[in-house]
Amino acid sequence: MEKSRSEPDMAMCGKQSDQKLKTEGEMMSSEMECRAFSDRLINALAYRGHRTYPTGVMRLYNESQNSRSVTVAAVRKWLTGAAIPSQEKLQALAALLDVSPEWLRFGTGSMIAVACPSELGEEERELLDSYRTLDLVHRTALLTYLRRHSYPINKQF
Repeated sequence: MEKSRSEPDMAMCGKQSDQKLKTEGEMMSSEMECRAFSDRLINALAYRGHRTYPTGVMRLYNESQNSRSVTVAAVRKWLTGAAIPSQEKLQALAALLDVSPEWLRFGTGSMIAVACPSELGEEERELLDSYRTLDLVHRTALLTYLRRHSYPINKQF
């Protein structure tokens, strides 16, 4: 969990991340951007049935990543709108939550990362379409069932 001093893990929001002074407008924009990112992250976590407390998110992230882990403090900053993760960590978060990286970072495009329809078989498309019509409670129940009764292909599921 040792951090590299030369490469920042996240963009700090509302504070001077380097020695340059920011104008009041730039600070407001940065803070709003971080809060919006935080809201999207919390929504994606809840949408996928995960709790949104820092320790739980840290464990979820670290269990899925073989390379660089994150600390509770870093995740707390993401969840409270104090920071945005590095591009590498943002990509990993998006993949973990099966959401579009562009949506997670900027709020543009579709939230759901969609596989190319030609890659899915007819049954898989039907299952995906049906899943997307479910509310959060039923999605969570279905995922719980699948996690208990499916052969574990990978640790992320």
